[in-house]
Amino acid sequence: MSGAFEVPFVQVVRFDGGGDGIALPVSYGHLGTATPDLRLACTSLPADAALVVVEDATRDARLVLPADARFFAYARVDAPDGRVLGGVCLLDEVPRPLDATQAEHLTECASLVADLLHVHAQADQSTARAEAETRFQALSDTVFEALFILDGGIILDANDYAAQLLGLDNVEALIGRDMLAYVPERLIADVRDRLSIGGRYEAAMVRADGSEAQVEVSAATFPHDGRALRVTAVRERRV
Repeated sequence: MSGAFEVPFVQVVRFDGGGDGIALPVSYGHLGTATPDLRLACTSLPADAALVVVEDATRDARLVLPADARFFAYARVDAPDGRVLGGVCLLDEVPRPLDATQAEHLTECASLVADLLHVHAQADQSTARAEAETRFQALSDTVFEALFILDGGIILDANDYAAQLLGLDNVEALIGRDMLAYVPERLIADVRDRLSIGGRYEAAMVRADGSEAQVEVSAATFPHDGRALRVTAVRERRV
């Protein structure tokens, strides 16, 4: 990368701790025999500075650079939500300008770094979601009550006890169905209101054979992928 800018040293710095697992700063080349860490210099720049060029550090005191550095250039790396993640930095031991083509190239490099970090963050979130779903399934299969995950009343997931409670052969028969389809008609209005409010209440559910199960329902909301989903636990009451 350093060769593309005709400078001996390029560094990608990170301001927010690298929570996506990528170890930064990442350096290309050397300045003399040293590998400087430019994070402190970059964090001293104004937050709104998208591109900074110091052609001769001996004539520009805006930031503290390594003693043998004369030229410095910086392009900011922004997250999709506008947060400043870090920057791509160039260093040279001799003063020099940064022409328009090189400035454009540096800005493009910063954009590519932002895309890379975003992809890694999304991958981490996907992994976290998959792990959470696995944990839910493992937990739900060990409790002795029916569990449903609802999105606007539609069943996204459930455990084996939910299928057993309703007299169904498997959980797949529940996925995509409206929860109210398993509620006696006389109770639909009340249960619809309860589903939107949450909390604990008593109701009834209709089994596949048409019989009714008297149940106690507990519901709570949790955020997932920008949506408010509801976990509903249903326990059969013995009457």
